[in-house]
Amino acid sequence: MKNNMFFSQTMKRMFLGMLASLTLLFACKAMAGADAAQGGSFDTDRFRGTGGVGDLVLDALSLKQGVTFYDDRGYVIDAPSSLSLKNNSQSAYPGGERGLPKTIRATWRVGDFRQKQGGGGWNGGTIVGDYTIPVAGRIPDEILNYIRKNGGALRIKLRLKDDGILLGWDVQRRVPIPGVDYKHCKDPRDCVYGLAYEMAGGDFREATIVNGKVVDPGW
Repeated sequence: MKNNMFFSQTMKRMFLGMLASLTLLFACKAMAGADAAQGGSFDTDRFRGTGGVGDLVLDALSLKQGVTFYDDRGYVIDAPSSLSLKNNSQSAYPGGERGLPKTIRATWRVGDFRQKQGGGGWNGGTIVGDYTIPVAGRIPDEILNYIRKNGGALRIKLRLKDDGILLGWDVQRRVPIPGVDYKHCKDPRDCVYGLAYEMAGGDFREATIVNGKVVDPGW
């Protein structure tokens, strides 16, 4: 009889322990889901069928140093040591296949700043610029529909100014070069194409420079 009572109490404690563990597990999952929903949510649905984001172009109206760009979860997108109109940066947007974050934040510094160990931003000095700009929601649907119909890749352009960030965009497409014979090109990846930038919009458009001369000042 005593053995049966001991066995029954043991099973009861095990059952209650399992129930508590399951409750904690579901609570943790719910909290994780809430955290994921609060930040870093890429606007994936709107960008579906466009191939995501291609290049990210960065520059600044005047010299900015110790620059770091973050997405809305605080992950570093890029961290150039300096930016200006002449010293710009163009690279593939990290994680661009998911679309764009709702916002992007940029900071820049002066003084004795140093690169963080392992990269990913800067330490030291004094942060003199810290601004956040909406991004995903500002890209017009007509741009995304144009890419779905005609191909190409969305370029995102961020330009720093003393009191904020400017956002621009366009569509980058490969186009045939006049005079080049493409008939014998079996694989398009082996052929040489030109690049065209179409559907420019946003707060600014960079100048077009050909052979060192400004042929279009932009806006």
